[in-house]
Amino acid sequence: MLHPIDLPHTSRLYKTLLQGGHFLHTTHPVSHSPSFPPSVFASPFIATVREQTTVAMAIGDGAFVVAELLQRVSEEGSEDEKQTLKGWFTADVRSDLKGTEGKGRNVLLGKIAGLA
Repeated sequence: MLHPIDLPHTSRLYKTLLQGGHFLHTTHPVSHSPSFPPSVFASPFIATVREQTTVAMAIGDGAFVVAELLQRVSEEGSEDEKQTLKGWFTADVRSDLKGTEGKGRNVLLGKIAGLA
């Protein structure tokens, strides 16, 4: 069954919300929105999407979206949010990620390590 995060437009939307703006492929920075801080989306994402779905997204086709979530929490999240996400990405989950192929796995693993 196809999950909405598997659709390119959906994953781009989530990444844009978590980044706080659109990624510019020509110059590589994110064009930040002055009226929408990304932490306003990241915190409710954690509370709403929860562990099981977030981990499934990470192992599936949502690795870049989850990597951006981890980046946002690493930069702007509370210590409680950081600890929550660290608890979601246990050694078993990281091992599952290493055993899969797909776009974004190495980026995601790097972001998981960056939560420390």
